[in-house]
Amino acid sequence: MESDKQSTERQATILLVDDESINLSVFGQFLAPYYQVLVATSGQRALQLAGGAPKPDLILLDVMMPDMDGYQVIGQLKADPKTVDIPVIFVTALTSDLEEERGLSLGAVDYLYKPCHLSILLARIKTQLELKNARDWLKDQNAYLETEVQRRHQENEAVHLQLLQSEKLAAIGQLAAGIAHEINNPIGFVNSNLNTLDSYLRDVFCVLDASNAALDENPLSEDSLQSLRELKQTKQLDYLRNDIPELIAESMEGLTRVRDIIQDLKDFAHADKNEWELGDLHKGLDSTLNIIANELKYHCTVHKQYGEIPQIYCLSSQLNQVFMNLLINAAQSIETKGDIHIRTGRADQNVWVEISDSGKGIAPENLPRLFEPFFTTKPVGKGTGLGLSQIFGLVKQSSGEIAIASTPGIGTTVTLYFPRDRSAALDAPATGSRADTAPADAPKLRIFVVEDDPRVLTATMDALAEIGHTATGCSDPLRAPAELAALGPVDLIISDVLMPGRTGPELIARILPDHPHLAVLFVTGFAGEEAADLGGHHVLRKPFTIAALERAIADAVARRGAETAIAAE
Repeated sequence: MESDKQSTERQATILLVDDESINLSVFGQFLAPYYQVLVATSGQRALQLAGGAPKPDLILLDVMMPDMDGYQVIGQLKADPKTVDIPVIFVTALTSDLEEERGLSLGAVDYLYKPCHLSILLARIKTQLELKNARDWLKDQNAYLETEVQRRHQENEAVHLQLLQSEKLAAIGQLAAGIAHEINNPIGFVNSNLNTLDSYLRDVFCVLDASNAALDENPLSEDSLQSLRELKQTKQLDYLRNDIPELIAESMEGLTRVRDIIQDLKDFAHADKNEWELGDLHKGLDSTLNIIANELKYHCTVHKQYGEIPQIYCLSSQLNQVFMNLLINAAQSIETKGDIHIRTGRADQNVWVEISDSGKGIAPENLPRLFEPFFTTKPVGKGTGLGLSQIFGLVKQSSGEIAIASTPGIGTTVTLYFPRDRSAALDAPATGSRADTAPADAPKLRIFVVEDDPRVLTATMDALAEIGHTATGCSDPLRAPAELAALGPVDLIISDVLMPGRTGPELIARILPDHPHLAVLFVTGFAGEEAADLGGHHVLRKPFTIAALERAIADAVARRGAETAIAAE
């Protein structure tokens, strides 16, 4: 077993950097049985070897050297992405606490005084190599886990969409009889009108045939003329002249009604329509009412009080399902006859939709549990308990909020709130037509991003560029304060939470005293950290969408602005 360990250790490469040949000789001869040893007598040569092959697994670095001292060497090592992760142990004759503190602050993992015991040196090297191997393993595992989380997230999204589509089709199945009734009614009177029109046309053609026969007489006799007058009166030609246009108009109206129901069903059940788009809430409400009209009209009177609201960016097809579930719930809560009121409006930065009913209401003890999956107040066999839970999830996906107020015996009011900060035209009312203008631009910010994983750093920078912000990246939290200071004015710092050398919270604690007006956004792939654990700053979970990043940035900047205003007071 010991032989296996030594075999593994010999695979590691140690770079010795010292301008004294005697030190290189002593250290090199001692370490040669355990490791592959490279030597450099100057800082410039050390940098060349560190960036070459084989890449050193650890560097033993002297401080006092001509031309380029050890502090300058480690500074350049940590500034180069290729060598930033190589652990450096200072081995020096400088024994003051200040020198040791300086070396460790520059990124050294250990600091040994000359002369040192070789057994202690070997022990320190073994420890740091084990730590490096553990860090490398964790980095690989994190990369794998992030890829796996992304894959699972995509799978979950696909399953969610399938379930959502199943729910839509199930809802249509439950409403099928009512929808068929709504379609059969206009088809029935269109069919009746066509039969009547057929009879009318036979009478009209009868009069035309008699007229043609009379015209063939030369000259036209008085008896033929009288017969034509009597036939016209018998067939009620003047009445037909007025009634035929009414029959055609009524039939056209019925066919339009059928066409609208079919189109609304297609829009509601559309499997592919799950994209953010400008949505007209009034159109969605009217479309939903059209589909469920038969469920409401016999015992519910629907009152619409639409306000002047803009179109908003949302998941339109999902909101239509929200409206359907809420309206059916409202109808089912009304046991005999009652009213459903639908109101819309705008307040502050929100657009709201309110659906209230005069039903039996909800008991106070049940209100806190309404959004729990499988919780229902309906009798056994009458509900799955998934309706409000699904509504809550769909509203959240459209960046909305939901509030419920209910009084037993009086009724229930459900209010949905949606942000309008991405609306295309804040002052243009929702009329049912799609707006052509683009969403309002958010302020463009200068953002400093600190992330030790280069792939995540690149992806975040690309996302910020797509939103329109100016971003500067840093892969080393130890160098971040100096790089931030060199940038000039910055509006926001986005920082990973767990990073080698210095955590995100430690970095922010180091930076904020010098940049008190800087907004902060933490990004993490772990579920444990909450804002309270991170100095109260906003937290964005990985993996995230560009839309989620955009909202998180806006929230973080708004929070810092509010804190600054309070501090000024």
